[in-house]
Amino acid sequence: MAIRVQLTLADNIKDAVFNQFFKKIGLFYNNVEISGQGYARATGSSFVYHSDDADYFYYVNSTQISFPTALSAWGNVNQVGFFDINGILQCIVDLNFTIVVSAGDTLIFYPNTLILRIPKEMR
Repeated sequence: MAIRVQLTLADNIKDAVFNQFFKKIGLFYNNVEISGQGYARATGSSFVYHSDDADYFYYVNSTQISFPTALSAWGNVNQVGFFDINGILQCIVDLNFTIVVSAGDTLIFYPNTLILRIPKEMR
């Protein structure tokens, strides 16, 4: 049996999970958190409703997410990870692209650039 999700439930999931539970965001490559001089996890962002289609509700970061300037090469990034208040990794979200972080780079996700999708049907 499938559960059909309405927008209010999707909003509740987003608020409970992404806006209240996750406090830090980390950078990953193929499920491994990156490292390098200057690397630190960023403070979490609020996510707000953006749009929906037949299958998903889409939410975007409402504030800028900034990481410190890389003091050495951090390498490739193709995922972001969400950590709880205790620093425990709770989920990893794939990006649709790979970022190469070199020494001197500052990685910033501007508002409306990270998109989370919540399915309208859950099994």
